[in-house]
Amino acid sequence: MVEGTAGAWDWTTINTDAGATAAREGCAVKYNPTIVSAYYRQELSLSPEFEVRFHPDRKWRFDLAWPEFRIAIEVQGGLFVRGGHNRGAQIIRDQEKMRAALELGWLVTYCIPQDLCTSTMVQHVRKLMERQLHSRSECARCEDRAHGRKDEKQKELGI
Repeated sequence: MVEGTAGAWDWTTINTDAGATAAREGCAVKYNPTIVSAYYRQELSLSPEFEVRFHPDRKWRFDLAWPEFRIAIEVQGGLFVRGGHNRGAQIIRDQEKMRAALELGWLVTYCIPQDLCTSTMVQHVRKLMERQLHSRSECARCEDRAHGRKDEKQKELGI
């Protein structure tokens, strides 16, 4: 169920392109991208993109991301049923992916499907956005265009 909204939504079904992509690639999606997108649009005024490729050479994808901020969420399912995220080979592949993401300037956070649409996760994403905006402004303060974009995003997010 989705916390913080009028009425309770069942967000465990798949009916979007992101869900279809994951199903084709053998991944089990435990959230409905349409509802997750609506929730974050309501809470942050920005919807995430799903199944985002971030690396120029590899086919790695983030479960959901805000590319303009270089922030991503990886949803860790199957943790208690010997899913891929708790097996040695997959952990090594995930670490390689996360090192590459960090090198490219991405901030990546993790959650389980039940925590994806919670006020705690929204606050966490908001803090990551603030951090990314702050680091950009320090690096590009002399470039008025970059600083102007930062100010517009801050107003949009209410920060």
